[in-house]
Amino acid sequence: MFLPAEAIYSYIYAQCEDVVKYSYENKVYIVSPTTLMAYITAIKVIYLGVEQNENLANMQKELQKLQVEFERFEKRYQKFK
Repeated sequence: MFLPAEAIYSYIYAQCEDVVKYSYENKVYIVSPTTLMAYITAIKVIYLGVEQNENLANMQKELQKLQVEFERFEKRYQKFK
């Protein structure tokens, strides 16, 4: 939830602990103009990390296939030597 005024944001975090707790329990993050970019950057980094992990599994499978092909090539090469 974006609060466009730093003063209101500061007041909520300083005086309204129950509101902050309730927002976190419901996965609502209160941000101000100052903290908005930090939250966006953190979310982006988390998203990219998840995406990289998914791609990493696919890359490992493909590299294993490539390893098999190189082993075949090496065996054939040794026969022709």
